[in-house]
Amino acid sequence: MESYDIAVQCRAVFDNVRWVLEDAGARWEDLVDITVFLTDMGRDFATFNRLYAEYFAGARPCRTTVEVTALPTPIAIAAEMHRGGPVSMKPLDFRKWIDEHRHLLKPPVGTRRSGKGTATSWSR
Repeated sequence: MESYDIAVQCRAVFDNVRWVLEDAGARWEDLVDITVFLTDMGRDFATFNRLYAEYFAGARPCRTTVEVTALPTPIAIAAEMHRGGPVSMKPLDFRKWIDEHRHLLKPPVGTRRSGKGTATSWSR
């Protein structure tokens, strides 16, 4: 893996999820469960934990952080987040949302832009 800035990647993940939630009519505070995958727990956990505390100061969802040997793309963090809330919120088709809003999302650090998107499959 090439050199990366875990703080930039964490912020990109958190910001992208916030945009998806808000577009679905949900709020950041509606998150109830988060699983985070880091590729280097020893190097990155302290920075991730500090940023997590900033982003989740008003909400405390259940959190699991796991170290993995690799992710499908050259990134250092991935997250799976689940929201609770009223059943009246519109359902979210994440893949459709990504296709419609790709221009708003921040690509992971180290990806190369091509004419039609990024050179990775980070949004599939």
